[in-house]
Amino acid sequence: MASPLDSLVDEINSLQKVVSGPPLEFLKTAEYREAIRSIRNLEREYAENLSLKPVSRCPICESPARVAIDVSRLDSPWWDDNTLNYPSDDVCEHFYLLQGAIKFDSEVIFTGRRGVIRPGPDKPFVIRRLLREKTIFGVVSEITLADRFAAYPVCYFSENPEIEVVKHQSWARETYPVFDDDGNHVVNFTSTLPWDFNIARWHRDQKLLWIAPGDASLTLRDDMPSPYEDTPGEGVNQVIRGGVLSTAWLPNGAEPDPWHSHVHD
Repeated sequence: MASPLDSLVDEINSLQKVVSGPPLEFLKTAEYREAIRSIRNLEREYAENLSLKPVSRCPICESPARVAIDVSRLDSPWWDDNTLNYPSDDVCEHFYLLQGAIKFDSEVIFTGRRGVIRPGPDKPFVIRRLLREKTIFGVVSEITLADRFAAYPVCYFSENPEIEVVKHQSWARETYPVFDDDGNHVVNFTSTLPWDFNIARWHRDQKLLWIAPGDASLTLRDDMPSPYEDTPGEGVNQVIRGGVLSTAWLPNGAEPDPWHSHVHD
């Protein structure tokens, strides 16, 4: 039996088919405008009702980190990199960033929804520029998405998160907002900081802790080896277009090109 949230997503996806790539004359109709309004209303309802998921624990104060993320399905608005207002994450003052990876088992992830999803790479990774900061530590864990895929959240925590060390977009997001001194939103920017798949190195340096897969207590561990050091995967970036998985260029620190998708076969 479908949950209320599933029903909302199904209705959103059905309406998206109606408004995606329509004939020019349809754009001028009341039906089109009503479909757009319905989508926006349904998306707001979806966002308001998305529950928080416990994914990590702070290594500084040991508070659990519960974040708004859709773990039931990937053809939902949360994975679309939109600007919906989700419930506030239940995190401590040290929480800095959520990133992650997903290991897929086929090229067809879902059907019936257009759009682009950026799920990250196919195995756990860290952003080395962040962990090189003395105040920042990472925690890698494992959750299940859509009752099918292994996903690896990596949360970053800082002893002094008020310091403007470096900015980076969150998991499944292409950009992060930039604000001026008065708190006004100026622009969105994309970070291309390189990824590091050498998880063992950061365990050895005591910069990356881990939580065992399936551990509901979210117990932090630092013993080695961790189950994430040899996670199967090619270490490639991934993108999902129209429900179909392909690969993308890995971040290399270069200035992002706004006119190029960086997607290849």
